[in-house]
Amino acid sequence: MTYQDPRDESVLSPGMTFTTRWTIKNTSSDTWRGDSVDIRFSGGERLQTGPDAYDLPQDIKPQDSVDVFISMQAPSTKGDYVSNWGVYEGSTNLCRFYLKITVR
Repeated sequence: MTYQDPRDESVLSPGMTFTTRWTIKNTSSDTWRGDSVDIRFSGGERLQTGPDAYDLPQDIKPQDSVDVFISMQAPSTKGDYVSNWGVYEGSTNLCRFYLKITVR
């Protein structure tokens, strides 16, 4: 992951809706195929307002990057929250990343 917005440790209001953007770089020597590689929620707090898995929008060649946008909502209870995600091919995790927010 080379970019994230909002940044980790961002402070959000309870119930606030937002979109998380991650820029993910394929540092492997294999192309990530859009028809077989997914972005998946892998644990922690379920902040996303949509599904737990998303198809890659296109094939991602080695050293290329892709922007991923996930609609989310901050919990209504104040506290610290972590939402874990990954790039998966079948059950194999190719890349891990997360979002950590504080609700105040």
